[in-house]
Amino acid sequence: MQKLEIDKTANQSIRYQGDQEVYEIIIRTTANATFFSLKRDNIEIISNQILISNKLLINSIYQVTKGNFIFYCLNDELANYENFGVTQFLYYATNEELLDNG
Repeated sequence: MQKLEIDKTANQSIRYQGDQEVYEIIIRTTANATFFSLKRDNIEIISNQILISNKLLINSIYQVTKGNFIFYCLNDELANYENFGVTQFLYYATNEELLDNG
């Protein structure tokens, strides 16, 4: 599992290069919630979904990739950019790693 750097910033974009896939995760914060969109090879596969802690970001219907992202929170708290990198983290795990831990 690989930890990705997320900044303590309300709105940001994170790029990750997998084996042959390039991902971009866009995080946007509103007054009430934090949302994300996800592109794989410049094709948007998820648009403005609420960022939920301790869940896989890519739903199984889109899971034709070699891995997935996990937004992990230590205390099952709501996503809050002020806690990014403190108690909230973003990870990428291969399908094999997910099976080993699942």
